[in-house]
Formats: sequence, C-alpha cells, structure tokens
Amino acid sequence: MSKPKKRRATQTVFVKCAAIVATATALIAGILSYQNFHIATKVGEDGVELLAQEVTGFVASQVGGAMRFDKSEDVTRLLDETIANLNSVAQEAVGLSVAGATYASSTAATPNAALRALAERAIAQGIPIFDTDTLIAAHPVRFGQQNEVVGAVAMSWSTASTTAEIAQSKIQSLAMTGGVFLFVLIGSALITRQTISLPLQKVGQTIERIGGGDYRTPVPNTQRRDEIGTIASTLSSLRDDLAEAQSRTRDGVLRGAGFDGSSAALTMLDRDLSVTHTYKAFQALVNNHPEVIDRPVDAIIGTPVTTLHPALSAFEQATDGTHEMRAKNAYLELSANKIHDAEGLAVGTVVEWKDVYSERLDRAILGALEANQAKAVFGPDGQLIDANAIFLSLLGCDVQGARAQTLTGLITPQDSTPEAISPHMTEAVFDEFLVQTRTGRPARIQGGDCHVLDRSGAPMCVVLIGLDVTATRAAVEQADADRARMQAEQDRMIDAL
Repeated sequence: MSKPKKRRATQTVFVKCAAIVATATALIAGILSYQNFHIATKVGEDGVELLAQEVTGFVASQVGGAMRFDKSEDVTRLLDETIANLNSVAQEAVGLSVAGATYASSTAATPNAALRALAERAIAQGIPIFDTDTLIAAHPVRFGQQNEVVGAVAMSWSTASTTAEIAQSKIQSLAMTGGVFLFVLIGSALITRQTISLPLQKVGQTIERIGGGDYRTPVPNTQRRDEIGTIASTLSSLRDDLAEAQSRTRDGVLRGAGFDGSSAALTMLDRDLSVTHTYKAFQALVNNHPEVIDRPVDAIIGTPVTTLHPALSAFEQATDGTHEMRAKNAYLELSANKIHDAEGLAVGTVVEWKDVYSERLDRAILGALEANQAKAVFGPDGQLIDANAIFLSLLGCDVQGARAQTLTGLITPQDSTPEAISPHMTEAVFDEFLVQTRTGRPARIQGGDCHVLDRSGAPMCVVLIGLDVTATRAAVEQADADRARMQAEQDRMIDAL
C-alpha cells in the first residue's frame, strides 16, 4: 500500500473545525455587539428625549410665579442650576413670557433663535413641543387659578455625552467579548482536538496499518456511539473480513501449490463441468497416454469435460463418485468430489485421474504370488512385522506369535552367509532358506530376500518371498536315500556272485 501524502497543517480536520468555530463565534459576537451598540444608542437617544420633555416640563412648572411677576433672577438661576445638574446633557435654556420678556441661561448669553421660535410656538399652542431634529423641548408655563399660559421654557439637549458613554461601554464590551471569544475558541479547539481530531488520527493510523497488512492491530473508539464510533466499528469489521480473506487466500495458495506439486493427476471443473484448471501430474498423464483426450492439455480449459472422451459422458448423470474409462491401452479411474462454498452450495468439482492398469496388474501378480508362495516382512530392526498364511503355516503359529521372531534367528540361507540377509544389508539374496519351526524340523523356502530402501538408500524393511520346497526337498532326499540303499544291495549281490 502506498504511503498517504503529507497534508499541510491548514488541511487537517482540526484546523478546519477550529476555523469554523472561530468564524461562527466571531460572526455571532460581531452581530451581538452591533445589535447591542445599536440598541444602547437608541435607548440613550430615547432616554435623552424623555428626559428633555420631563425636565423641561418640570422647570416650566417651577418658574410660573417668577415669570408671572417678572423675577428674572429667579428664572435665570433655576435655568442655570438645571443646566449644571444635567452634566452637559442639557446645553441651553431660554424662558419667554407672554409679555415679551426673555430669560436665558448663562450658557445661552445670546438666545438661540430656534429656542425662541419653539418657545413662541409652545405659548401659542399651549402644549409641550419637542423637535427631534434639533433636540429642543419647549413647554408652556402656566400660573394662577385659571392656569393660564404666562410664558414658555425651551431647552436644547445633546446626546454627545450619552453617545460617548455608550462608545466607552462598547469598547469595554468588545474587550470582554474578545476575551470570551478567545476563551471559547481555545476551549473549543481543545475539545475538538480531543473528541474529533485525535480519534480520527488514531483511526487513520489504524487504517494505514491495516492497509499494510497488519490485521491484528486493535481498532480504537469502537465503543463510541457517534459517527467516529460507527467508522471505527465498520473498520473493525473490515479488518476481520480482510484477515479472513487473507487466511483464505493463503490457504488457497497453499492448496494450489499442493495440488500443482502433487503426484495426483487433478483437474478442476466449474458448476457447468467445464475444465477451469489442470495440474502438472495430469499433463504428464496425458503426455504418457495421448489417447485419453483428443486435444492438447492447454486447449481443454473452458471445455466441458463430457466432450473430451465418449466415456466421460457419465459425468452428466452423476458428478460425485468414481468413474472408469478405457482409452485404447489406458485404463483410468476418475474420482470426482464436489467443492462447496461457505454456505454449502456446490461451486465446482475436483477430479483425480488415475492410471490403474499397472496398479491392478501388480495387484493381480501379487495376489498370484500370495496364493502359492510364502511371504514374510521384517522391520529394519529385524523384527517380524507381517506374514501370509503359507509362511505362518510353516512356522506353526499365528501372526502374534510370529512377531516375537527375528530375521536372523528365524531364517538361515543355505549357500550364503548369515550376514547377507542382515536387515542392514541393501543387496537382495536369492537362495534356499531354512526356516526354524515349532516342530524343530526346519522348513525350506526357495526364493529371495529383498530389501526395501527409502530415498536415501537406507533399508525400510526386508521381504522374504519364495516357494515352500520342504516336501520336495524331503522327497528328493528320500529318493537319494532309496537309490543309495538299492545301489548298496546291488553291490552286495555282485560281490556274492
């Protein structure tokens, strides 16, 4: 698996999430700050307007007597005190009597024409007036039992100081918001790193290890119940599936290598009985017996096996089991076994082709030898392993009793040395052998003492096989004795004559 490309720091999920949080927090903080400043400004302006109307009305109610009796000092003093107590919110104040007298605060040495004009309107209309454009409030002054209008008070107002206070508050609010923003940003970044970025990094590292073939690596965060937990659980299942697939692939490779290196002549068939693969031993069998199929081995891939030879049509009736076919000098035995998948469904067939002609010929020959010759098998230690009925009858015991016997203790060659038949020797010995029996009279076997060797040439076992000539030898000896006796009697008669 190729190594993943290195990402820039700005491309990581952590940085992207932090950027999203920072942008969202900054946007929300900016909107809230703007709204807060806008509302505060509006509240400040509305507060100044309300204060202007209430204070102007209050001053008008206080200067009624002084204005009715033209006490200018009292009116001026009250106007100055009001201006001084309002801390620059109220800037100028003018009083105007119906008699035409004008009273001005010290801040309005020269009465503002706008103040005078609005005061005249208040006298004329007899109602409070407020000009939102110039922030001037005018209120009629009433006095006496008839509550008649005796003049008016007009005051100009300013929102500058209020706005300055709001601006100062805004700076403090922005500083506080900035601090909260940094705190939230750092906290969110740490939480994002711990809950999202680091778990994703661990999952990514696990994916790299699994991609590299390490299917034993543990998958973290599978216990989580969020999307990361879902990804981790899915990755864990994928890891298990890949491990199982790797195991199956390895088993398949080993089986394939075993099949290809096997001495058995095998072919693979699919569900439709078409040949999908052949192995080396099958190719060797076809090379030795070209009459088995009518085309080269490479040409039968994808071909239905039933079309390769008329005798193979039996596969159409029964795939499993053993079938036999005769092709000129070849006599083959075909063993078919179905292949099933994990669900138990048949996906193909393995067919073993076996040339049984030589095997059955050898079996017949061995059967014929077994029928009229004695046979005994001894291990590399000289201990008797097995014997046929003819040999056991010569010994006069069963196979269990015979297994206590050894080769050199039981068999003696007539013309060869005893060492020639030792289990450690590798050369065959053909002779007449004396076999010790329970009767005490040795039996005679005429045949061979053959050594079976392994690939390295070391003896595996010794096989003694031959004809029982005990009776024949006894008859010959008896005939020789009779002939000698007759010859002796004949010689006596000649001597007597």
